[in-house]
Amino acid sequence: WDFGDGTPPVSGANLTQPEHTYLRQGAFTVRLTVEDEDSSAFVDVAVAVRDVDPVIDSINAPADPYETAPMTFTIDARPGTASDPITRYEWDMDGDGVAEYAGANMTEVQHQFDEAGTYNVVVTVRDGDSSSTDAIRVEVREITLAELLAWIDAKVDGDIASGAVGGFALFALQGMAVSMDRALWGEANDERGVTFEAMRAIVQQLVTAQANGGDYGWELWALSRQLKRETDRLKDRILANGDLPRDQNHPSIQLATDHLDGVGDIFGNPDFRNDVEAADRVSIVNDLFFEAVEAYYWLEDSTYQCNEFGDFELPNLRDPLALRPAANRINSQDLAPALASLRAEMAAYAAKAGAPAAANITNAVAAMDSILNLQGLLLGPNCEENEVCVTDREALDLELEAAQLVRDLDVARNGGAWVRQWQSCMVLALKFRIELSIQRVEFACGANNAVSQRARQVQAIGLEFVEDDQDAEALSYYAHPDRQCTLIQVYDQCLVDADPDNQPYDGNIECLNDLVCREQPPTVTAGLCPVGQADAFNFPAAAGNSMEFTAQMRNASRGPCEATDLTLEARQVPAGWQMNVAPAQDVDAGAAGNATVTVTWPAGTAAGDYRIDAVTRQGNDAALAREFSFIVRVP
Repeated sequence: WDFGDGTPPVSGANLTQPEHTYLRQGAFTVRLTVEDEDSSAFVDVAVAVRDVDPVIDSINAPADPYETAPMTFTIDARPGTASDPITRYEWDMDGDGVAEYAGANMTEVQHQFDEAGTYNVVVTVRDGDSSSTDAIRVEVREITLAELLAWIDAKVDGDIASGAVGGFALFALQGMAVSMDRALWGEANDERGVTFEAMRAIVQQLVTAQANGGDYGWELWALSRQLKRETDRLKDRILANGDLPRDQNHPSIQLATDHLDGVGDIFGNPDFRNDVEAADRVSIVNDLFFEAVEAYYWLEDSTYQCNEFGDFELPNLRDPLALRPAANRINSQDLAPALASLRAEMAAYAAKAGAPAAANITNAVAAMDSILNLQGLLLGPNCEENEVCVTDREALDLELEAAQLVRDLDVARNGGAWVRQWQSCMVLALKFRIELSIQRVEFACGANNAVSQRARQVQAIGLEFVEDDQDAEALSYYAHPDRQCTLIQVYDQCLVDADPDNQPYDGNIECLNDLVCREQPPTVTAGLCPVGQADAFNFPAAAGNSMEFTAQMRNASRGPCEATDLTLEARQVPAGWQMNVAPAQDVDAGAAGNATVTVTWPAGTAAGDYRIDAVTRQGNDAALAREFSFIVRVP
């Protein structure tokens, strides 16, 4: 047998069905020669050898392919013949005729689709002289925010582990895991606000890394697109919800739309994608993120339960007696359910496993319980005998606790919780209660009183912030410690004088800038033995028939008062006794000083405890006196 392709002929007595492999395609003449002992014969047969293409058994796509993140595709293919191995794979991922990936060993590729959609993935497999092509239809869906964050997290971890990022970019990425865990928790627990709060740090870290040699432009672009998508869809859902009486003219929707327009302007800029790739222009992503978060806040604000009550707006009545029915209605029918719902929201959040800042929110719930107890009391003035009304001091405590709660929620925010809706609700509650307190002050002390006027001026600023929908500014304003001090000062400098049942504020808030000087009688805080405490008091040693005490005295005056001397004056002493005092000199308001008190008794006085009645005094002002009795133990 001569197969006509240059290979040596094969022969044999029984070789009636030989096998032969042609190494190339073409036309060949096969000659068979048959021989016996003394003769032979041959025959030629024309053979056309065609090529055998590689065989593609399957192209394998991911079970659930989505955009942006790398998706893995594989191919199962084999040579047409063992002698004709596969030499090249070509992957055209979008069916445009141009292969994105090609090579001898590319049985697996990872590809990132920019957009969701339908794609024809075409694969060509080649051997030395032929090829086979097959295609599959792939439905690529939109990535979720959680999937996008998880992919970015994995990429950053991989870059750090491989050394692909270094220097200041590496430094910028350190600690991202904490924020990423919070963001992913937010997505898993339907707490989108927590996600956005965590993304504040994530975006900033990626921007800083990109600006310092990192390679995160694509990730930042994808994040920006997703923020735009999510906020746009949230608005659409709100407007499409027939149970929510919202339209484009709702104030919060309008504010959200303004910020959404800001997102669209930045993302829609033709240069935006190039900007996020550029180290010197990538910071534009921070601007987009700010607009997106503000849009989210205002969209949530448009449906938040606390905003269903008209901002707890009081009627325009300056007479507290005329205002009382409306104020009590708002307090009980509007503010009470709003704050109760707020408390329930905080408690539900804190109960979720792994919730960021759960301990802080749990403490806030406890504070809210205290606020609700005071808030539930009826508002005065002129309570009936069978009514339990809030006192001026209780009203002050409620306002101080509410302001403190707003600030405490800021601590929770730093721990990863989304608290802005809760804070804005508390600001509206504060505005309502403070307005009532100011009207009470104007009623008790007169609208033209300096304290009343100052309080009204302070409130006017906060009201303007609220009316202009400047929630962040209103939040900062009402929660500022200076506002707490104003509340205390107004109480001390008006309501304490107006009502004998009101005692000066003695809580733990210290205020440096009182409105006006309010002089108060000094108090003895240590060094003298109060009546009834002799057994626990450490008396100084007697010197003959006298005893010297160092009495610590506090100047109880508040505000910008001049320093003054503090002393004690005897009112009633045992017969023959004397009390001499060296005053504490030049003691500032709110400060303490030491007065030296020397008590002398007649010779032969029997051992025992003796009572001295005295008054504390500020300078020579007889009006600034406070009764104080103490014990002297004669040995």
